[in-house]
Amino acid sequence: MLSHPLRQRLLFALGHRPATIRQLAARLDATKGNVAHHLKVLRDAGLVHVAETRQVRGGTEQYYQRTARPMVVAEPRAAGTAAMLAAVAQELDRSPAEPRLTLRHLRLSPAKAREPQGHQRVP
Repeated sequence: MLSHPLRQRLLFALGHRPATIRQLAARLDATKGNVAHHLKVLRDAGLVHVAETRQVRGGTEQYYQRTARPMVVAEPRAAGTAAMLAAVAQELDRSPAEPRLTLRHLRLSPAKAREPQGHQRVP
């Protein structure tokens, strides 16, 4: 389901703020039809939803948003991982500023993950 790079890129783009199909197509340099198709797949899977609608020139404009801020892949597969990394590479290539990428890995046992934290990081 997430093995298509455009779906990954849509999820990245919708992590910041809601956007219309037209806005997403322009930002991702894709056709509106292609964006609409992949948004439908993501919406059917429950990964995006319509956050807002507005009346514009006799039509209705829908603003899509990702359903959850953090995304956890329970059972990563090679195809999904490859698509995710390809999407990240595409975003870095299209970045107007000097791109910065931070990867963090944390491995905890289930018991350790449930332990209370000594301090919390303030955003």
